Amino acid sequence: MTLAEVLPPLDKDAIDIGALYRKGCKGMADSVRYMIEAGRRLLAKKAELDHGEWIPWLEANADALGFETRMTATRLMNAAAKCNVDVTFDDQKAIEASRTIWGNHNVRGTQGTGENEWYTPEKYILLARKVLGKIDLDPASSEKANKIVRANKFYSETDNGLTKQWNGKVWLNPPYAQPLIEKFVEKMVEERSSGRVTEAIMLTHNYTDTSWFHKACEIADAICFTRGRIKFVDADRNECGTPTQGQAFFYFGGDNIESFKKTFIEVGFIFTPCAMPRTVARNFVES
Repeated sequence: MTLAEVLPPLDKDAIDIGALYRKGCKGMADSVRYMIEAGRRLLAKKAELDHGEWIPWLEANADALGFETRMTATRLMNAAAKCNVDVTFDDQKAIEASRTIWGNHNVRGTQGTGENEWYTPEKYILLARKVLGKIDLDPASSEKANKIVRANKFYSETDNGLTKQWNGKVWLNPPYAQPLIEKFVEKMVEERSSGRVTEAIMLTHNYTDTSWFHKACEIADAICFTRGRIKFVDADRNECGTPTQGQAFFYFGGDNIESFKKTFIEVGFIFTPCAMPRTVARNFVES
């Protein structure tokens, strides 16, 4: 008997909805269009199922769908019922529609989970502090989040850390919604390359196929790919769910690279980029 004969057949509707959902995790105006279309398809699927079949269908097709919670399906369907996607649908309307889907906050929102205001569990902050010694700045934070991070200075959504200079030792868990995650990673690359950021640890999803992930890899001194997914917490430090992707910790600042390796080895696999200068390495590979 083959593996294909043991496993249940994949549901085509779930595969199609999952494709829309995953596309929706990667852009802004187009992103929300995909999310809303996924919601419409979910409404149609729910309507054709008999009473009592909806939740089992969601659970059985979680891998194909790309999300694991009923709340995400509910949010997508509510957005499909409320939002009008017409020819004038631009980024501003997309932002408003995104807030309809996920809520009003994106500082710690983990797009793709249906949850908002998720915080890094304290145990990972303690590991980062052990490597860095202190945290001078958290540029994508909030008053509640900083109770755990305890950075000397932080920038909230209102402050907009993208418009400020970053200095010293930095902890960054950027908002994961597009296009913010790309902008925050590019800002980290800029501030680290300028020398204003002397050392930093950054936590992101492991989107290894994205341009921003590759930009971060080019200047990182080490990367830890987590063993399993991080269970983020709410403001009261209660676990609020597991995201649909794994995570990666980037370390910038070679002075404590060995400390980063020894400290984060308990979290996952440690990868050290090529020791030759990044531009030389890139030219060598491209040639």
